[in-house]
Amino acid sequence: MFGSPGVRTNLNLFLVYFLMMVLVSSALTGSVLADEQGSGVGAQVASFENGTMTADGAVDFSASPLDGYAPLCVTFTVHGLLGEYFWDFGDGTTSNSQNPVHCYQNVGSYWVKLQYSAGQNTGEVSKVDYIRVKDPVTRVDYDATPLNGTVPLTVQFSVIGNPTTLHWDFDDGQESSEKNPVHQYQQSGYYSPLLTYCADSACDKISKYNYIEVSSGEEINFTAEDLGGVAPLSTKFIATGQADTYAWDFGDGTTSYEQDPGHYYTQPGNYTVSLTYSIDGATYTVTRSDYIHVTSRYAPDFNASPRSGMAPLCVEMDMTSQPQSWLWMFGDDVTSPDAHGSHCYGVGGRYDLGLHYCYNGYCSDVVKPRYITVTSPRIYTDPGNDEATVKFRTDAGDGLRFLWEFGDSATSDSAGPTHRYDEPGEYNVTLSVLGTCGCTAKASTKVSVNPKKPLDFSGTPLEGCAPHSVQFTESSSGSPEKRRWDFGDGETSEERNPFHSYRFPGIYTPTLVVSYTDHEENITKPDYISVHGIPQPSFLINPESGVAPATITFTDTTSGYESKRSWDFGDGVTGTEARMEHRYDQDGVYNVSLTVWGEGDCHGMVTRTVKIAGQQELRYDLTGLPRIGLTPLSTSYKVSGNPYQWTIDFGDGQTTSEQNPFHTYASPGFYSPKLHVCDADGCEDIVKPNYVAVIPPEYQNLTLVQGWNLVSVPVSLEPGQDTMGIFAGVDTASHSLYSWDSTTEQWKRVNKDTPFDPLTAVWIYAVKDVQIPLPFASTSLEGNLSRSLSPGWNLVSFPGIGKAAPGAVLGELGWSYLLGFNAQSQKYDVPVEKGKDEQELLDPQRGYWVYMEDPGELNPPIYNSH
Repeated sequence: MFGSPGVRTNLNLFLVYFLMMVLVSSALTGSVLADEQGSGVGAQVASFENGTMTADGAVDFSASPLDGYAPLCVTFTVHGLLGEYFWDFGDGTTSNSQNPVHCYQNVGSYWVKLQYSAGQNTGEVSKVDYIRVKDPVTRVDYDATPLNGTVPLTVQFSVIGNPTTLHWDFDDGQESSEKNPVHQYQQSGYYSPLLTYCADSACDKISKYNYIEVSSGEEINFTAEDLGGVAPLSTKFIATGQADTYAWDFGDGTTSYEQDPGHYYTQPGNYTVSLTYSIDGATYTVTRSDYIHVTSRYAPDFNASPRSGMAPLCVEMDMTSQPQSWLWMFGDDVTSPDAHGSHCYGVGGRYDLGLHYCYNGYCSDVVKPRYITVTSPRIYTDPGNDEATVKFRTDAGDGLRFLWEFGDSATSDSAGPTHRYDEPGEYNVTLSVLGTCGCTAKASTKVSVNPKKPLDFSGTPLEGCAPHSVQFTESSSGSPEKRRWDFGDGETSEERNPFHSYRFPGIYTPTLVVSYTDHEENITKPDYISVHGIPQPSFLINPESGVAPATITFTDTTSGYESKRSWDFGDGVTGTEARMEHRYDQDGVYNVSLTVWGEGDCHGMVTRTVKIAGQQELRYDLTGLPRIGLTPLSTSYKVSGNPYQWTIDFGDGQTTSEQNPFHTYASPGFYSPKLHVCDADGCEDIVKPNYVAVIPPEYQNLTLVQGWNLVSVPVSLEPGQDTMGIFAGVDTASHSLYSWDSTTEQWKRVNKDTPFDPLTAVWIYAVKDVQIPLPFASTSLEGNLSRSLSPGWNLVSFPGIGKAAPGAVLGELGWSYLLGFNAQSQKYDVPVEKGKDEQELLDPQRGYWVYMEDPGELNPPIYNSH
């Protein structure tokens, strides 16, 4: 991901820097910022779920309806990222549609699950008992007859279903508990009956608004002498029956209070007439919808252009004598309300073109039969250069877009493509012609081909551990004049069946090109060869030696593998945990090995030695506590054994002859105290290399600024607190924490249990500036830290209590470029090239990208500031 393993030290500095900028943008906004989706509702403190600090999912779904009687059809809708979806509806059926409609046939409560994949975002949304389908047998409803009439009105109510208990409220002050009661309404008006019922231990209510209409006993109605005609239209209305008052509404904005008025309609239209009358103070209304029909003397007309042509045909319509409202009818079941109709005909045929128009509620149609003539495009074929190749063309017009589907999953957007078929057979060829006004015309034909055997090759084995060797075998027709293999890793061959070794991990796409006298053939197999990296184990030993019985702590610091490991402590005892304490009861030199497994069951092993001395070998010793702390650090020393005389050199220029002195270190640094002892056998020096670490106050806390930070710890943390869990209280706005796996060249999320040592660097996002207290170990120093580096980019740091030059940190390792990240500016520093610009000092609290030309072992010395 960060560079090809074949890059060498003559790599152009500017190119590297440009690639790194692209890398950061992709990594922090692609892989890293993928966790930001859906986090816009506000920052939240990162939480550890299933061992990983992640944000809540950014995909959800809804459904409607959520309950009902079987069969129940439900529409499901996805909210969030676009991607691929897999639905499990909980009744044994599934779907890959984005927004499916599913019908449940059986009664029950259904658990609905949605699995999604959007870029690097994958997950599942699960809703238990989300859809509830009720038994139609338990459905309860009611009806009544008649629903309207005059006073007094007798109504028969009937219950649908089988409720166990029920109660009626007829909305006129009367009630009943009968199942199918008969009720008489004594007053005119609208009534909304209410049925309250219980069934299957559940109760509910059914109310039907204005369900019963009761009118007064004496009926009043009206008629008109002329119900229709051409505008202007004069007619007379006659009221039947006697009322106290009359109020007419003629539907054109005019009224009258006469009993039998005459009225004059001046405009075309369909008019609704209402008569409101009163009897004994009660008011009633009789309404007749679209009762009067007045037509226009002038009907609209239209024309169209062009009236004939090849699909997809775009036709423009124009109207004369424009009415109040209209609707174009194009003859292919499509309509439009536009003033100037525009329509695309995609299928050949003769079409009736019509216009539906209205004036003041009066509507009619103007239709011109077989007015538009459309012909369909055709496909023509010609033979190609060989029996498997076909040339296609069409008589469709110029300036259009084309989509050819050749029947073998291949497509083309050319106007006249040439296509070669790999297998013999008969193929259905489809042409879609996309019109400029929005429709598509289609044409189809069949072609039969009998091609020769297509070019192919195979490789075995297709998967393995680097370096991985593959036997390739060519399968071609005839007698090629020459061939060329491209194995996808920069290497080539001209052999027929070459044997090739892939040196580095990766996914490789080989290509074979064979040349004949008259043509050339090639085949590429994407992602055909998978080569997995072999993990490079590393571990810490604390302490590296001891006196039997001695308890030694072993910590796995390997990065980039699947947490499968095996320890062999050299005395017949094994283990599998990431951190293990082992007790040696006998003296000796023990070979301790750690084996770790990665992808493809590829595994690596490293062996280190532990020396355990017997009690009789240790005559004198110098011990002190605490060994790590902030400046000034006071350490209590003790001399073991009974020498004649001794001198303790504290490593800071101070000495003493006390047996159990108390010494204060005033300056930061790593100190190596020395005990000089003499007895009857002579004198000897016992040196404790880098035994005491005095840490400057500025390293007491790890500072995070707002935004992204690339950080590390300067010295080892206290066992049990030396994990990414120290960041548990940081508000990361739902971002995950990331490190880089140089073996697989992939980003890796870290969790709260991931070890955090001075050689490990981590990306973390902070919403605001924050100080992280560092719980330094009281006894463990950095003398046995090591990290395996792979060719390409590696993300590392180094132990120390002061800044150091790149050459001092990386020593003789085969590196070429080093790059740091400035959290204050949220930008990368200028790259440092080996042998140039090495005056830049590295900070042990920051992480760095290091480009390795060759694999190596990072085992840095301890850096002093004094």
